[in-house]
Amino acid sequence: MNKLITALVLALALPVVQAETRYVSDDLELPVYNGTGGRKEVIQALKSGSSVELTGQPENNGYRQIKLANGKEGWVPSRFLSNDPGIRQRLGELQQQLDSARSSNRPRDNGSALLRENLALKQQITTLKDAAQGQSNEITRLQQITVNHSANTQQIAKENEALHTELDQSRRDNQALQQQNALLRSSLSRDWFLAGAGVLLGGMAIGLIAPKIRWRKRSGWGSF
Repeated sequence: MNKLITALVLALALPVVQAETRYVSDDLELPVYNGTGGRKEVIQALKSGSSVELTGQPENNGYRQIKLANGKEGWVPSRFLSNDPGIRQRLGELQQQLDSARSSNRPRDNGSALLRENLALKQQITTLKDAAQGQSNEITRLQQITVNHSANTQQIAKENEALHTELDQSRRDNQALQQQNALLRSSLSRDWFLAGAGVLLGGMAIGLIAPKIRWRKRSGWGSF
């Protein structure tokens, strides 16, 4: 039994480096992105234990490119990919071993060895549960970041739409002001023209009337 436990621990600790198939770890949904940059978008979510195929692209910013069963390609955080099936499945296997060890009909003098095996299996189960909880927290954080990014994108789109509307209104207001300014200039030019014409006509009228007035005055003086 000790050899079995040792082999199991080594199998869990040593990943297969050259494997081209990976499994989504933990009992959660892992978002698949269309890229690795700051504006990446979620294109799909994978259940834990899902088998995915690596495309062969090198790791980029902590992400690996995968090929899904439907033929789509996307990027997922490489730390959530495992060479083995999900933690829940491994927990089930360890729990079965623990139950088997508890129900084993061994001689009484092997009780201490059975107890050590029992404790070792419990420790492995606890370790896997802690790892599952850590991955659960990290995926929850990533999902929240995705939700916030989506909300920010929608907010920015609304703000851009409002700015475009305000810009269009400003353009219409500016056009109306230009038309009003042109009308004022035209009216002012017309007023100056009429004023100038009035002054000119007034001057001509004075020029015509003034000599007659002077002539009449002289004629009146001459009669005395």
